Amino acid sequence: MAAQPSHWREDALQPPTQVQQTTVHIPVFEIDLPLIQTDDEEAFYPIPAICQTLDIAAGHYLRRWKQQLLWDQARKLPWYIPGHGERVVWCLETDALPGFLVYCPHPTTITPVWQRAHDFIDAFVEARHTAMERQLHDDQRFLRDMHTLLRICSKLNHIIDMHNLYSERAPASLRARFAPLAREVLPHLDPARRLALQVIADFEHSPNAKRDGSLHDRLLHVVNGFSFRIGTQVSHADRDAAHGIEERLAFWCREFEEIMRDQGWLES
Repeated sequence: MAAQPSHWREDALQPPTQVQQTTVHIPVFEIDLPLIQTDDEEAFYPIPAICQTLDIAAGHYLRRWKQQLLWDQARKLPWYIPGHGERVVWCLETDALPGFLVYCPHPTTITPVWQRAHDFIDAFVEARHTAMERQLHDDQRFLRDMHTLLRICSKLNHIIDMHNLYSERAPASLRARFAPLAREVLPHLDPARRLALQVIADFEHSPNAKRDGSLHDRLLHVVNGFSFRIGTQVSHADRDAAHGIEERLAFWCREFEEIMRDQGWLES
C-alpha cells in the first residue's frame, strides 16, 4: 500500500494497514462498483466511482455531503483504477449507499441509470420499513414474555412458600412429590426474576431509553415515524435462552399445579 498522503484529513479514520479491492454487482441498481474491504472487516464503495456512474461532478457537492450524518460512514481509502494507478479517495460504507443517493443532485430528466437508482432507494426504504416493523414487533413480544416470566416466578415463589408454611400438615405423598421438584426449581427463580426485571427496566424505565426517528424516501418525505430504545439490544441467542427459561418455569408451574389438584388444594 502507498504511504499515507499529506492531504489525508486529520478527522478521517486512520488508514488501514491493508485493503482488498474487488468488483460487486448492485441488484436493482444494476451497476457494478469497486468494493474496498479493510483489515477491520468493513466494506466501502469509492464515492468517485458512484459519481462517475451517475454522471455527477463529485467536487461540486462534497461540502454538502460532509454536512450529512451519513458522512460519519465515510473514510479515505486507497482506490486502484486500472491504467491510472492508486488514488486515495473518499469512500462510503456499503449500507450508506441508499442514503447517499438521496442527497445526490437528481436530474430533471430521468435517465435509465437514475430510474434504477430511484428503484434501488425505494426498495431499500421498503425493506428498512419492514425490518423496523418486525424489530418493534419482536421487541414488544419479548417484553410481554418477560412480564409473563416475572408473573411465573412470583407464582412459583408463592406456591413454594405456601408448601413450606403448611408442609407439616401436608400428606406424605404430597411432600414426596413436591420437595424434589422444589429443589430443582428454586435455583432458577432468582436469576430468572433478575433477568426479567432488567429487561423490563431497560425497555420501560431507563433514562433516555427511548429515541424517536423517521424514515425518508428519495424525495426526503417522511414515510415512517418510529421509536427505538437505547441499550436494549438483546441478542437472538440471549432471547432464545430467556424464552427457554420461561418455558421451563412454566412447565414446572404446571407440574406444581397438577400436584395440588391431585391433593384437592386447587380446583380443576
